[in-house]
Amino acid sequence: MRVRRMRAALVRLAGLFGREERDRELAEELESHLQMHTDDNVRAGMEPREARRQAVLMLGGIAQTQEECRRRRGLPLLEDLWADLRYGARGLLGQPGFTLVAVLTLALGVGANTALFSVINAVLLRPLPFPDPDRLVAVSETYAGSSRSAVSVPNLRDWREQNTVFEGLAAYVPGAFTLGGGDPQRIVGLRVEANYFDVLGVRPQLGRTFLKGEDEAGRDKVVVLSDALWRNGFGADPGVVGRVIPLNGQGYTVVGVMPPELSALSGSQVWAPLAFSEGDKASRLSRAYIVVGRLKRDVTPELAGEQMSALAARLGEQYPDTQGGRGVLLSSYEEEVVGNVRLPLLLLMGAVGFVLLIACTNVANLLLARAAGRQREIALRIALGAGRLRLTRQFLTEGVLLSVVGGAAGAATAWLGLDLVGKLAFASLPRSSEIGLDLRVLGFTLLVSVLTGVVFGVAPAAQALKTDVQGALKDGGQGAARGLGGSWTRNGLVVAEVAIAFVLLIGAGLLVKSLARLRSVEHGLKPENVLTARLSLAPERYADAEALGRFQRQLLERVSALPGVEAAGLTSHLPVQQYGTNGFVRVEDKTYPPNQEPLVELRVVSPDYFRAVGIPVVRGRVFDESDTKEAPPGVVINETMARTIWPGEDPIGKRVWGRPVYDGWTPVIGVVADVKNMGLARPASPEFYFNYTRGAEGLREMTLATRSRLDPAALAAAVRREVQAVDPAQAVYAVRTMQDVLDSTVAGRRLTTTLLGVMAAVALALAVVGIYGVVSYNVARHTREIGIRMALGAQKTDIHRLVIGRGAVLALTGVGIGLFLSLGLARLMSGLLYGVSANDPATFAGIAALLFAVSLVACYVPARRAVRVDPLVALRYE
Repeated sequence: MRVRRMRAALVRLAGLFGREERDRELAEELESHLQMHTDDNVRAGMEPREARRQAVLMLGGIAQTQEECRRRRGLPLLEDLWADLRYGARGLLGQPGFTLVAVLTLALGVGANTALFSVINAVLLRPLPFPDPDRLVAVSETYAGSSRSAVSVPNLRDWREQNTVFEGLAAYVPGAFTLGGGDPQRIVGLRVEANYFDVLGVRPQLGRTFLKGEDEAGRDKVVVLSDALWRNGFGADPGVVGRVIPLNGQGYTVVGVMPPELSALSGSQVWAPLAFSEGDKASRLSRAYIVVGRLKRDVTPELAGEQMSALAARLGEQYPDTQGGRGVLLSSYEEEVVGNVRLPLLLLMGAVGFVLLIACTNVANLLLARAAGRQREIALRIALGAGRLRLTRQFLTEGVLLSVVGGAAGAATAWLGLDLVGKLAFASLPRSSEIGLDLRVLGFTLLVSVLTGVVFGVAPAAQALKTDVQGALKDGGQGAARGLGGSWTRNGLVVAEVAIAFVLLIGAGLLVKSLARLRSVEHGLKPENVLTARLSLAPERYADAEALGRFQRQLLERVSALPGVEAAGLTSHLPVQQYGTNGFVRVEDKTYPPNQEPLVELRVVSPDYFRAVGIPVVRGRVFDESDTKEAPPGVVINETMARTIWPGEDPIGKRVWGRPVYDGWTPVIGVVADVKNMGLARPASPEFYFNYTRGAEGLREMTLATRSRLDPAALAAAVRREVQAVDPAQAVYAVRTMQDVLDSTVAGRRLTTTLLGVMAAVALALAVVGIYGVVSYNVARHTREIGIRMALGAQKTDIHRLVIGRGAVLALTGVGIGLFLSLGLARLMSGLLYGVSANDPATFAGIAALLFAVSLVACYVPARRAVRVDPLVALRYE
């Protein structure tokens, strides 16, 4: 039975093809039978005309019989759909101007949505490339219930021994490596425990990962390469496994190559074993490691969080001096990877969605105007028996056909622009290399195209169903075209366009104002003519403080001697980079509860650092060449620390004991101005600086800052030469001016602002086009009325006021609705703003005035055309 049904369906489907030939054969056969019966009737004594009529009554007309045969041998629904598609295509091709404008409008909206959805698909929707990624969690310590910190080795050891919820826990830290060769190359990577890849559940594409014990000192000279480094650095040679490569000045044996998904996720080029130092193994204060864990199959994150919190409480009771007040936080590993970009991406997706809505309303208005010109055609079809459902399906088919063509153009546009989007706009995003047009993205594009076609096809279909058949047939459709239904629909769509454009403009305006406030923040530096360069001294080559200090002194001497250089300094943490090292300090003559001492940022600097980056000295002095390792120690603090710990007092001479710094009481010798070291959007933190002569190991990862009288970019080559002169195997990277560093801190905000601003500008342009189109259409529709008014004495100012007033009402209504909608958007964006209220009155008023003014300009052009109407010509119009 099923086979027969399938065969019948295939026969019916095949009947759709070769239709014209079948119809011709059928018509010839029917005509032969009609003629035979007509001849029989004539021989029976009938008149030829009556004989023909009786034959048709008996056999049926040719057209009716053909239609019945088609329905019997074909699929009626598909036949009708195919006929609608052909009819719609002929109509669109017959109006190339209309079709081109509509397709380009849709291509803009659909293309923007496709491009951004491809980013969201790669970054947010695609699961992490690990087995059961929902069981992966990031584990960190908390202080006082909120402040997060890294994990110490003793705590990690206790967690492993006492938990029952994890299959495994693995620590890792970011690391910088120098790949030797003719030109030393700095590469980024991770130092990981041997079980790191097992916890993630990822397997290498070549070789193996680390074995147990290879993360211990003496056995840790092995490395795993990323797919990108394997291909670009070693020519995708499968024989690289087992090869010894120069890394950090020593030989590392390559044991494996990871799949491309892992490096796309983390950005790592190499993975090396993490060998804990003896000091880290013994100190709970050395919180330097990031931990990832894999939950057991029957354990929920909530249950794991409860057990780890109880474990943290026990450790706090057991070690009150170091663990008191500390807890454990479990968070989704996926959220750790993409959490910072989720809100901006969703905000931008909403923005391009609004642009698509505006594009749809514009196309809907175009279709309404086109439908108004088809009133006579529609009336004829209704008079000939076309049903309301049949007409609705015809309009929806035309809308979907138009939107699919626009969607295809949009997908092509998105595909052409994806390389640029991936390389420029989203290069810093996690998994940016996975951005592309896959089946999910193409399916999204098709779905959006079909839905938009249905959305903007409904309005002309609804208008067609209200056609006055008698009126349309009597006056050619012009009178019917003046019905109020179409006007109300078109006006409503324009109001919606203005409202959506207002919402996007408010979002862009708030972000622009926020970015301007952020860039005007007093950061505490003088960035002019300052060049910065990063260096990472490998522990394998610089194992002790003496070797580090020797390199640092030689480098500063050589760079300071360069022509035009005014000052050169080293720092452990470059300002405004949102990272640093913190620790507790004890203050002489002040008592704090256990583990409640002031938490301050620690920075290691050389004496000329403050002059190099332009940090003013407020009180006392900073380090100089007399502050050697043998001289009495001293620290420099910032103004925030002075105000926080010694409010209203002179801090010079006060003594502190910073456990990670000096093992003893150390006097404050100077106070410098606050610097936004933890980012421009965050207030200055309490900080103190200590001299590199007493903390050379703190400058293993260092930044060289050089102030000169020359263009800092021209100094870059000379600085590289001096570094190579001290150590030919040392790589120099991230060579940038201090102004570039400052600009990079707002790069993410600037990108979001720029993209949202572009979307808002496009929305404004489309809204203005929509207003112009509706007002122009109304002027053309009321040409006779305008002529009568002018014949009766109306002045040009009256006509201007009439035309512009109608457009102004639409604009004001849209602005009012948009104002209401924008209040919700502003609250959603509050987390992206700095120094600006989410309901900033100046921004709302300015955007409303801008949108209204631009709308009036759009109304003025058709108003000028209206006043040029010749009353005599207008009275004969239509």
